[in-house]
Formats: sequence, structure tokens, C-alpha cells
Amino acid sequence: MRCLGCRLSGDSIDEMDTEGEPVRGDTLLILLNAHHEAIPFRLPADSAWERLLDTAAPTASGVFESGSTFRLDGHSLAVFRQTASRATKP
Repeated sequence: MRCLGCRLSGDSIDEMDTEGEPVRGDTLLILLNAHHEAIPFRLPADSAWERLLDTAAPTASGVFESGSTFRLDGHSLAVFRQTASRATKP
């Protein structure tokens, strides 16, 4: 398989702002599929995930349940943001 999933933790930023407070950002999940067939990815089980970008479905949105499976189409990329809100069916 030719795929990659990368989680960028927004609370692990090792920087301080001008007030000396830790910089916090969104936690993002980036999924890449270079394969020609769709690949299922299991989303992390610690919270719901909001789809921000999906190159296979540019107008799609939605919030996915913690630990659910997301089917990433071939030759595509998807970006999700960790959210505390309840998941709805996309």
C-alpha cells in the first residue's frame, strides 16, 4: 500500500507567545493515499474529527465519530481537525 497518516498535535507546540503563555493550536490529522484503490483509515479514538478538506470530494464536510473508519479514495488527500463536538453522519 502507498498511504500515510500523520497527526499534528496542536498542544505539543514548544513555543511561547509574547505574554509567555504556551502557544496552542488545532490538532490535525492528514491522510494521504497514493494508491489507485481506496484505503480505509481508522480515525483516532480520542475525539470526533471534522473533515476540513477532501480532494476526492471537495464540497464534502461532516464530523466523524471517534474511532470510526474513513474510506480515502485513490490518489487523494484528506485533512481533519480534532473537535469536541458530537459527530454527525456526513
